[in-house]
Amino acid sequence: MLPNITAYLKQRLAAHYDGGELDGVVRALCEDMLGLSRVQALMTPADMLGDEARRRLDIAVHRLADGEPVQYVTGTAVFMGIRLAVTPDTLIPRPETSGLVDLVCRWAGDGPRTAIDLCTGSGCVAIALALAHRDWDITAMDVSAGAVAVARANAEACQVAVRCEVADLMSAEYPEGGFDIVTCNPPYVLQSERAAMDDRVLLYEPPGALFVTDEDPLVFYRTAAAKARRWLKRGGMICFEINRAFACEVSQLLKSSGYGNVVAEKDYVGNYRFVKGEA
Repeated sequence: MLPNITAYLKQRLAAHYDGGELDGVVRALCEDMLGLSRVQALMTPADMLGDEARRRLDIAVHRLADGEPVQYVTGTAVFMGIRLAVTPDTLIPRPETSGLVDLVCRWAGDGPRTAIDLCTGSGCVAIALALAHRDWDITAMDVSAGAVAVARANAEACQVAVRCEVADLMSAEYPEGGFDIVTCNPPYVLQSERAAMDDRVLLYEPPGALFVTDEDPLVFYRTAAAKARRWLKRGGMICFEINRAFACEVSQLLKSSGYGNVVAEKDYVGNYRFVKGEA
């Protein structure tokens, strides 16, 4: 007789994950593939799995053993308690990005706002803002049609009215003074940082959403800052997620672009991860 489902999966994956990471992967498989709570997975013998469930788990275990991120295997990632679909067209939302949402919400206060999320990916930032502020008018855009399709499906699943549009930041145009808030989490990992990165990121996540050249690491920030000067209402805010190595440079970029009250803020582990300015 096989052990419970949790123990069965841990046995099969123990060679590929350590401690807490193994717990998280097994929990994701049980919840997102089998629809079982933690208690149900502990109480249910693996023998009781049907043939189809066993087949799906076998495929998942092999994909995980090859190094594929569990979020792509299950097709689901959790961001700020929100369950979102993810595919290889989108980055997997990182926990530190929640700080971008928190910063915007603190600045904005109560009342209706208009906002646009540039380089939206899975739509995690736009959707989190929309769930926190049902009276906001929010647009989300990305150059990747695949990512926008995922963001649109996520917005529909979360029952928020976020407009999701395919647009290239380098050529996009929006109405002057059309927004109170611009958020942007663009590609910011240097090509030279590849050597220190996990293969699960390098081999599976979309490189176009990750990397910039070492020669021009601020290209997306410079473009977004210039365009947002036109798009923002007077007194509106732009807020970036950044490479922790460039807090000073992005702050100076905003100041030289005419923004005031420029502030760099740290993420939950103490790295400078966000820069905001006011138009």
